[in-house]
Amino acid sequence: MAESRIVAELLLSNPTFEEATNAAKILEVHGIKTELIPNKKSDLTTRIIIERSDLSRAKDLLRNLSISIHEKEVVFLSLEDRPGVMAEVTKKIAANGLSVYYAFS
Repeated sequence: MAESRIVAELLLSNPTFEEATNAAKILEVHGIKTELIPNKKSDLTTRIIIERSDLSRAKDLLRNLSISIHEKEVVFLSLEDRPGVMAEVTKKIAANGLSVYYAFS
């Protein structure tokens, strides 16, 4: 999942680390590639990034396991590794009236 594109973000509310990794493993077993962004504290939301084309199947699989999820559409950007690139990109985003709520690498 390295190239820039719009993806789906599934938010799991307050899962344990084990529950979050198990959810990602179940999706992987069913052919859904994931990027898991777990929190080691159980009082935070865990994010699973998947391709939009897998969204319906992923939601069904997780709901069948009684895993409560919320979804968001997000932009997944692959940036050049050099100082100042993130600042350049966020300035362009802001100039178009959009906000960046969080970023990670």
